[in-house]
Amino acid sequence: MKRPLLIAFIICAQVLPCYPQDQGETQANVQAHAHASEHSVFNRVGDWWATIGKSGEAKTKILQEREVARALHRAEKELKKTHKEAAKKRKQAREKIKKNQGYNNR
Repeated sequence: MKRPLLIAFIICAQVLPCYPQDQGETQANVQAHAHASEHSVFNRVGDWWATIGKSGEAKTKILQEREVARALHRAEKELKKTHKEAAKKRKQAREKIKKNQGYNNR
């Protein structure tokens, strides 16, 4: 009796997929993701490792330098992303113009 129930359960689990309910983006969700990488565990551990045995003033200086470097990296990444999106839009616009010119010549 247990074996057929187990087989039926496994078949049902494979056949009936579970889809997560889309709840949209809430304000808290957007804010959490906006600053997630700034306070990640990797950054905190790296900061801790870089400041081991340093005095208070040296720690502050190192942490500020690392924060500036991270901000610069995020800005460069965002700039590259924007540049890539703009290039994609330019390409689509060129293709659309070429397509429209082909119809005008007929």
